[in-house]
Amino acid sequence: MSRRIALAALLVLLFIFLSGLTSFGLTGPDEPRYASIGRAMATSGDWVTPRLWGQGWFEKPPLLYWMMAAGFRLGLGEEAAPRLPVALASLAFLGFYFLYVRREFNAFVGATAAGLLATSALWMGYSHAAVTDIPLSITFAAACLLLLPVVEGRTAPVSVSAAAALLALSVLAKGLVPVVLLLPFAWFARRTWRGWLRPLPVVVFCAIALPWYAICQVLNPQFFGVFFIQHQLGRFTSPDLQHVQPLWFYVPVMVLALFPGTLLGSFAFWPRLYQDRRRKFLGVTILFGFLFLSVARNKLPGYILPLLPLVCVLAACGVDAARTLRPRRLTAMLSASALLLPLFVAAAGVLPRALNGGLREAFPLDPITVGRLWIAAPICLIAAACPLFLSSGKALVLWFALAASGWIYVEYAALPWVDAASARSLWRDLPEPKRSFCVGAVSRNWRYGLNYYSVQPLPDCGAETAPAILPGWSASDRPAVAVEGH
Repeated sequence: MSRRIALAALLVLLFIFLSGLTSFGLTGPDEPRYASIGRAMATSGDWVTPRLWGQGWFEKPPLLYWMMAAGFRLGLGEEAAPRLPVALASLAFLGFYFLYVRREFNAFVGATAAGLLATSALWMGYSHAAVTDIPLSITFAAACLLLLPVVEGRTAPVSVSAAAALLALSVLAKGLVPVVLLLPFAWFARRTWRGWLRPLPVVVFCAIALPWYAICQVLNPQFFGVFFIQHQLGRFTSPDLQHVQPLWFYVPVMVLALFPGTLLGSFAFWPRLYQDRRRKFLGVTILFGFLFLSVARNKLPGYILPLLPLVCVLAACGVDAARTLRPRRLTAMLSASALLLPLFVAAAGVLPRALNGGLREAFPLDPITVGRLWIAAPICLIAAACPLFLSSGKALVLWFALAASGWIYVEYAALPWVDAASARSLWRDLPEPKRSFCVGAVSRNWRYGLNYYSVQPLPDCGAETAPAILPGWSASDRPAVAVEGH
């Protein structure tokens, strides 16, 4: 029975993670910008210097660009080339995550942790996006997990070398941030430092992480100042990058990140968990990373994603303990979690407008979404009653099935509307010759998106050009785009 459930879960995850990748155009400022750099690498054959439309772009290291460039070399298409490598990497990590957590703890913890992570909103969303957060998160989290035997005092030279390789890849994904986030390991393994701080792991880390940085600096003398000073240090201290958020920003982000498993995630705070040294290491790493990212002036939701797999491990350990020590509490949490599932319907209605105009522009809900909420409510009430009559294991399987169904619904209901308000849709709507158009005063989201689909950046419109809304575009739910023929 368990093998059939595992196979069914695998097929469902493959469908959810892979089916919607090309159903909507690249969105936001980052996806089209990073994809343009990856495409340029594939076209030029220069795999060292990231270039955005011919100019050096040193905001991020190259791991994501290399993944995208490989996709373009394989001819995967405008959306699949940048997104499919990220989705496949996420799925591969989930497989490793389940198997390794099962080995370190038990099968129930492995399955619960993998289910919580795979269905969490932040992981699901970023696994569909061509940005750096998933490559960083999977390499950092895998390195943390591989170091658990060392934290517990077991000799594991192979695990240490593998963790060093993964940490090096995470440095190629996002710079020095993963090294800082892993600092608690040095404290927990301080008594056995001769066992893990050996020449081989150091050589492995340096051989993977350092060559690109050295070569890029030699070829581009401005690289060090732009990358390390302006972007690495600047994101922590400077307001110039325009992502300044309050100190408490990541508290609601973490609550939403775990949706629909937010209530189950509360089991990560069970004090009994921290009698185990491995779980104590994970808890301190989460707390340290949370505080470090909160103190930084610039904050984005994706910055906290590397901590999410560690939170899900602790939550799964808490759920496992609750099965025997607090079964009624677990049943109550599962029932209450089922009551959150109508939020999938609300999310499908909010998502398209939120991506374009921000969350404030997404409300009030449209009448169709409100009607669907009334339909979903009685279904979720029935689902909330089921844990009262099922064992905890079967109730969890039912809950994960409902969560997966919710994400399938979001893909079906929301992504076509996201595409309708994307730069891809706008570009396809332009009459031929498309290259005869210019772009007026638009946000950088639209600028980068249009430039990605036009391959060569479109020229700016002159001052005398008036903004125009193209046919088929409603000013009530889509931004006015200044695009004119010239």
